[in-house]
Amino acid sequence: MKGLIARAAAVVCGAAALTGGGCHWYQDLVDLRHALRGIPDVVVVNVRNTTTWQDESNDALLHWVRGWPAAHLADWYGHSTASMLSDGTHPWPRGCTIYAHVIASTLRSA
Repeated sequence: MKGLIARAAAVVCGAAALTGGGCHWYQDLVDLRHALRGIPDVVVVNVRNTTTWQDESNDALLHWVRGWPAAHLADWYGHSTASMLSDGTHPWPRGCTIYAHVIASTLRSA
């Protein structure tokens, strides 16, 4: 797994890096994509949480990576369930293992 992480110069977690509390601002996504220019593999992780903005965030991330050859969407939402979350947002330890595997699998497929 260490070799995979070294290969990815950037892992972008949807909730933490892009939402700033839940709202995707188009210019922030444009600026971040510009800042990541030249990085060979950018793994973007979508979200699962109990907020009103979960679906909006995942939709924004899906559109953001479209047409960007270096970007690869890690589908945390598709590989997780609400029962994996300790507080509606953050995974329990067993969920963290799955989260890491989702990222590694996405990178292997890149």
